Amino acid sequence: MFPIHGRRLSQEIAHRIVDDVQEVDRPSLKSLSLASHVFLRRSQQHMFHSALVDTSDKCQRLYAAVTENPTLETHIKELQIGEDTKRNWVTKDEILPLLLGQMNHVENFMLNNFTIVPELEDDDQDDAMSGGGESDEDDEDSDDDGEGEVMLRRRWSELPKATTDAFMRMFALPTLRKLSICELKGIPTSIFNVIGDLELLTLLEVKFADVPGFNVNAVAARQASFDTLEVAIDSSCRQLDALIRHPESPFGRVSKMIVRVYDYAQRSNVETVSKIMRAARQSLRHVAWIDRCEGQFVPPIPPAIGAIQNLENLTFKFSLDRREPLQKSTTRFIKLVNALNDPDVTRNIRTLRIGIDGVDEPELIGLLADMPCWGSLDELLAPGETNVEVSLYSYKEEMEDEGDEVWEAVLGAKMPLLMGRGRLLAEVKYDEFENEHYFGD
Repeated sequence: MFPIHGRRLSQEIAHRIVDDVQEVDRPSLKSLSLASHVFLRRSQQHMFHSALVDTSDKCQRLYAAVTENPTLETHIKELQIGEDTKRNWVTKDEILPLLLGQMNHVENFMLNNFTIVPELEDDDQDDAMSGGGESDEDDEDSDDDGEGEVMLRRRWSELPKATTDAFMRMFALPTLRKLSICELKGIPTSIFNVIGDLELLTLLEVKFADVPGFNVNAVAARQASFDTLEVAIDSSCRQLDALIRHPESPFGRVSKMIVRVYDYAQRSNVETVSKIMRAARQSLRHVAWIDRCEGQFVPPIPPAIGAIQNLENLTFKFSLDRREPLQKSTTRFIKLVNALNDPDVTRNIRTLRIGIDGVDEPELIGLLADMPCWGSLDELLAPGETNVEVSLYSYKEEMEDEGDEVWEAVLGAKMPLLMGRGRLLAEVKYDEFENEHYFGD
C-alpha cells in the first residue's frame, strides 16, 4: 500500500481515485501511474483498454509496448484497425500481423478500411488502389459523393496473407464478443468458419466473395450466434445466400437487427436484409431502420418485415435534409406508414420509436409537425397497444429546453388518439455527438 502522510492507502481507494481521474481528466492518468506503483496497474487498465491503430507508427509503438511488457496486452479489450487509403499502410506493414499475434484478450475488434480522398486522375487512382486483387467489370471500386471526393474501397485480396491470417485469428478469438468489419470488399465467406458466439456482428458497406471448399452444412453445424446484427451489405454472394437460407444458420438466431441504408448499393443491401429478416422471422424481436440516404431515392422498408413473427420494437431513424426538410421527411414517413399498414407488422409491436437527427432550429419543429402523415399514423396505431415515441435530436443544448414542450404540444394535437390514451411520447433531446439510440427495453 502507498503511504500518504503516514497512513497507507488501500488498494480499493487507489482504484477509486484512478477511476475518478480517468472519467474527468484522462490525460492525467499517465502522470498518476508514475506517481506510485499502487496506481500503476489500474491506470494501465484504463489507458490500454481501447486502442486505435490507424498508422504504421502507432502499430510499431503499440507492438513495442506489449512486447516489452506483455501484461499490457491483457488490458486491451477494444482494438480498432483503421486503414488510410492515401498511405495504404495496412497493405505494407509487416508489424501489424505480429501485433495481432500478441492479442489474446480482445473483446471488441473493429476493422475499418475506408476513407475519402481527393478526386484523382485515372492513373493516380490506380496508384492509390495499388496492391493488385481481382477485377470484376460490374463491381464498383469507388463512389463519388458529389462534392469532388471519391471513396475508395480496399479489397481483402490486396492484403498480405500474413495480415489476413492475423485478421482471421482475431475473428476466432474465444474472448471476442463484438466484431465490426466496415468498408471492405471481397471478404471470404470462410470467416463464418471461425466466428463464434457474438453479442454484436457489424458488417457495413462490405462485399462478400465465394471461396473454394465452403461447406454450408459444416458452418451451420457450428451453432455460432449473433445476438445483434448490424448490416449494410453492398453485395452478397452465392455461399452467403446459402448460409442465410440454411435452417440452422446463425443468421436465423438474430434477436436484434440494425439496418443501415445508404445511397450506395441500396437495392443489394435491401435484398440481403430481406433474406435475413425471413431467416430470423422467429427470433427477431427488435429492428432498427437507419436511413442515411442523401439522394433523391428513399428505399422502402421491405415487405419481408411482415414475416417477422414476434417483432416487439421497431426504430425508424433518419437525418433531416436541410435543403428539403419537409419533402424528404414526408417521403420517408409515407414509406414507414405503408410498412405499418401490414397488420402482420404491427401485430406484436409494443414500441415504435421514430428518431430525427439534425433538428437544430426552432422553426424545424413546426415544419415537421406539418407533415401530413401524423394523422394517418395516429389512426393506424390507436386501436392497438403500440406505444409511439417521437424524438428530435439536436446538437444545440438550448433546443432541449426550448423545444421539448413545443414539440409535445404540436405533435399531441396532430396525434390526439394516441396522446389521449397516454401512448405518445414526444421529446427533444440534446445529442452533441449524434449518439444513436435503438433499443430501450
